[in-house]
Amino acid sequence: MPCASPAAGLIALGALIRDLGRLDAHDMGAHTDSLFEYARQYLDYCKSCELKQCDPKIRGCGFESESHGLIRSIRRKNNIYMVSNETDFTERKLVVFEKNKPGIKTEFETEYAKNLYFDGRPPAVSSSGETGLQQSAYEGLIEEAEIHPDNLRKSYSGLVLAGRAKGGRDTRVAYESVFFCNESESYNLAELLTIHEWAHSEVSRTAFYNVRTEDIDHAANQQKLVVADGDASFLKSIDTFKKSDVIGVIDRSVERERLEMVGQKFTALKNWYQTDSSYQGTLPDPVPGISITILKK
Repeated sequence: MPCASPAAGLIALGALIRDLGRLDAHDMGAHTDSLFEYARQYLDYCKSCELKQCDPKIRGCGFESESHGLIRSIRRKNNIYMVSNETDFTERKLVVFEKNKPGIKTEFETEYAKNLYFDGRPPAVSSSGETGLQQSAYEGLIEEAEIHPDNLRKSYSGLVLAGRAKGGRDTRVAYESVFFCNESESYNLAELLTIHEWAHSEVSRTAFYNVRTEDIDHAANQQKLVVADGDASFLKSIDTFKKSDVIGVIDRSVERERLEMVGQKFTALKNWYQTDSSYQGTLPDPVPGISITILKK
């Protein structure tokens, strides 16, 4: 791009609307497995970890982030549960106790797992239609787009926005200045992306990767597409999400040294990737000041 812009957010929004029309674009299938993995990580590793501050690189545990063992339910919103040692991973029975009432234990069957989620992460499904996404907010943004109503109540982590180098706040402020309006409603870009910490809805259809802290806010599925905002974000995403498609939006007016680092990365990638001229030929010519390069494995 010829200058700093919210283009990465707009690309992510387009991908989000496309995913609303895909029947398999939700976390329900992997949610139960992810929940039990979270519980096992807490009981077998994090609960007994001696580090005062979580650092998987120092500990060498192989995890990306800490499991606090805290579980919430969309049916019992005021309760916070702790994972119990009595959880049976073979029989797939999750046993928890209320954080403030350790003597009272509750056993959840697998069928109920869709209602549970990690504390601080979005639930897999909203508790009602009112707490899901509003279809009217996305209708009309892309004329030919198809939206499946069920997806408006289900979270999805296959789409990732890798934020700007300064962090989530800087990214959010930039996107809050972009508005979409219809006859009766107005939404800013940050709201429409449904990132968990930014959204008013229980549902999150875009996972957020904080480049500065290297933390992703939810990841129940394999990330399918990563949209990176800025050169630093793009370089970090290429190395972090090795099995995902990555779209990087880069401001060509940044310092020469930073652009040279991007150029060097592309040169290195060409050892394993080649220019996809056939796909690029299907795109309309970009306006002056914008250039596009597509590489495929």
